[in-house]
Amino acid sequence: MKGLFPQFDPVRDRDFQKIWSDAVFVFDTNVWLNLYRYQSDTRDQLLAVIERIKDRVWMPYYVAVEFQRNRIKVMASQGNKFSEVRSAVVKFQSKFKADLEELKIDRRHALIDTSALLTGIDRLISEYVEDLDGLERKQSKLNDSDPLKVRIEDCLSGKVGAPPVDQKSLEAIYDKAKVRFEKRIPPGYMDKDKDRGDADDFMHNGLFYKRRYGDYLIWQQMLDHAKAQNLKRLIFVTDDAKEDWWWKESLGGPKTLGPRPELVEEAQLLGGIEDFLMYPPDRFLEFSKEFLRAKISDGALEDVRDVSTARSLAPNSGRSLMRSRKAVFNWLVSEFSYVEYLGLGVVQFLARSEKHKFGFSVNEAAVSQMGIARAFPKLREAAEYVDASDLDMLTLVWVARSNSGVFDMLAQIKRLPSFLNTKRIKHVVGILAERPDGEDVFLPVAEWSHGGEVAYRIGDSSWGLDGGALPEG
Repeated sequence: MKGLFPQFDPVRDRDFQKIWSDAVFVFDTNVWLNLYRYQSDTRDQLLAVIERIKDRVWMPYYVAVEFQRNRIKVMASQGNKFSEVRSAVVKFQSKFKADLEELKIDRRHALIDTSALLTGIDRLISEYVEDLDGLERKQSKLNDSDPLKVRIEDCLSGKVGAPPVDQKSLEAIYDKAKVRFEKRIPPGYMDKDKDRGDADDFMHNGLFYKRRYGDYLIWQQMLDHAKAQNLKRLIFVTDDAKEDWWWKESLGGPKTLGPRPELVEEAQLLGGIEDFLMYPPDRFLEFSKEFLRAKISDGALEDVRDVSTARSLAPNSGRSLMRSRKAVFNWLVSEFSYVEYLGLGVVQFLARSEKHKFGFSVNEAAVSQMGIARAFPKLREAAEYVDASDLDMLTLVWVARSNSGVFDMLAQIKRLPSFLNTKRIKHVVGILAERPDGEDVFLPVAEWSHGGEVAYRIGDSSWGLDGGALPEG
């Protein structure tokens, strides 16, 4: 059997130095767009690596289309962060002052003087907002020239795949993708409901594209290019963490072993590729230090991981959040005899048991280190709600995109601020699954409360901390 099934042997001996020296590199759309999300030092370090290997970089045509279509959206989103952070800081300042005022320290305590503290906080916040305003003025306007775009396009001059010949050839690819999706053959089947209910098609250069089949379009052109150019080694770098790209198994939590075996097999059979490797952006940078002698800082690696985590936790769309809330509602109905929908405020659902009253807030918002400031106002509002209500407990329900996303999300939830450190607030993290009839189902995976233990939920209908403790880390 030795050597007959290389696609199922992710740790087999290979000459990685030779692979990195010879391989053609393909970067997914999300990697190029992330350059607009990274800190400037991180962006420059990643671009320096790409420029160093630019003679061996190639871009599928659909990646180029996606990049051009979404670049402005990402820039606009980054620009909006300034007002979001400014709003969070001002709300914190107002709340802090209000809390101190409520204590009436100046009239009720002879020794404690809060004036110096308030003055210091006011000065610190004023300086921070002033610095933030300066950074915002430096932020590129949407209609300004874009030097980053120019730099990226210089790297890819003459390195972009050909567009589809006509609509008929494009539809033939989509017909093939549809069959593969039904059989859950990777890649791309996790996108089969991409923007369900929203426009999936868009027109470019006279052809209609279907976004749900984008990953397969990229994959097929990679294989066609490898076959035509007789490429023996190809490295694909993607920030897409879904299971239709990665081989994941559970061993004390999800473990990513490498690309899906089906992809390794197709790369060899259809593309003639002898060595096919896949990396997320942070692993690509780590290995570039070893195999390309690139200078990559620890701060850059942390920044890249942070952006990846934020993207994995961020909502797909408002429609996605509504789907999550509907699935969570159905889950609550199976758990409680009484469930009431309260609307779209901070707490959407109220549930009652024989003696207790529970509130539930459903979230897909990013809570990564970079996105945590944006989450502050909503989370503080939740904390204030439970303090002012007669709820026995408020549960923040976090919906992850994948099993691995659950553990990333738990790690970030643990880092939330101290104002959520109360036994009356609990977190439940889970994923959406789809039944054969197409109905979304919320599957709770783990739960945690501040000062408490993380525990698995193992699928029975009881309410509480069921199951064994989850290992730390």
